[in-house]
Amino acid sequence: MSSIFSKIISGEIPCHRIWEDEEHLAFLDIQPLAEGHTLVVPKREEDYLFDLSAQRAEALWSAAHKVAVLLNQRVSCERVAVLVLGYEVPHAHIHLIPTQSESEVLKPKRHSTDHTALARLAAHIRGESEEEEKGIGPHAPTTAEIEGRWDEFAARFVSEVEHISLRAARVAIDHLQLESAESILEIGCGGGGAGIEIKRRIRSTNAQLTLTDISNEMIKLATERFSKRDGDPLLKIIRADGQALPFEDRSFDRILSCLNLMLIPDPNAVLSESARVLQPGGLSAWVVWGRPEHSHMMTITGQALKRVGISLPTPVRSNFHLGGRDTLKEMLETHGFDQVRRWYQPMITDVCSGEDFAKMTTALRPELADLAGDDQVYTELIQAIQEVAQDILDRGEAIGLDTLIVIARRKE
Repeated sequence: MSSIFSKIISGEIPCHRIWEDEEHLAFLDIQPLAEGHTLVVPKREEDYLFDLSAQRAEALWSAAHKVAVLLNQRVSCERVAVLVLGYEVPHAHIHLIPTQSESEVLKPKRHSTDHTALARLAAHIRGESEEEEKGIGPHAPTTAEIEGRWDEFAARFVSEVEHISLRAARVAIDHLQLESAESILEIGCGGGGAGIEIKRRIRSTNAQLTLTDISNEMIKLATERFSKRDGDPLLKIIRADGQALPFEDRSFDRILSCLNLMLIPDPNAVLSESARVLQPGGLSAWVVWGRPEHSHMMTITGQALKRVGISLPTPVRSNFHLGGRDTLKEMLETHGFDQVRRWYQPMITDVCSGEDFAKMTTALRPELADLAGDDQVYTELIQAIQEVAQDILDRGEAIGLDTLIVIARRKE
């Protein structure tokens, strides 16, 4: 029988959600020991905390850490206390309790349930603005918005980021067994960098390579780069939406998708289409954003914006939403893939100083000047970006993006 927490996770029972990722959910206790008393639970039901594998236990504590930081920021408290008992509900969970003193935990007293107050508190902890609470806040990106964004960003991506993204792409390509490939499809080819790498590794003289992207500007850049190299009749570069691929069933024996699936409005549609156009036994390689805590490249600017008092709307969907260890694996299996292997792969930049990172950021994100509003605030923001980046480097850490690479074969 499913636990009450599993019913909450499935939506059968409502809750006052404050945070979640693909593998965990955090919600307010409805009879709290203190304001902000929160339960952090894994979405996969497991009775006893110490029955979790070492990896899943580490992931649960990492989730609890993120939620505790959030509570510290949003709820007035001296410390966030941690309580693990495991008797109340047969589903592993961690209590996080914002406290002013230890007596709130050692001499506990439950507060009565007030759903109106809890809903208001949950919205505050989530950082939702009044506009969002009224339903006029941010929405999930549409296909047209993504296309427009990448048309605008294409040239900067190729000049500033592509060489870094290829460090992850090459690892994925290593596992596509291209020496026996005859028909390869890349979904989201960008400016063609990974396509050039694939072309270099193809062994068959008759192998066909098809590069697709939703952005016309990306297609233009990729076409220009390949036209300067050769006029290969076995190469096609076309605009196509991965959610509705314009190809016949079983057209390809290899598929690569690098750092785009997590951006697409409906990743399941992409996986369904990929299963349709991939031959039985064909290989696919998928690269998505992995774990935010290991992705300084994508989180430094957000920290710097907070330092200078600039608040951005909470996105409806994080770009890390497919980065859970099992998330993409289970999605692929649902759509007819098996023999799934996955691992986290660091994609490290060449940045050696905070100043270097600030220069890269300003080149990539000219819109930061508009966000700042005036020259003084913009100068403070760039300084904050430099300082946050330098702090990370001074700890002996590298600045990069954590990626999740998943290799899967189409079922025979």
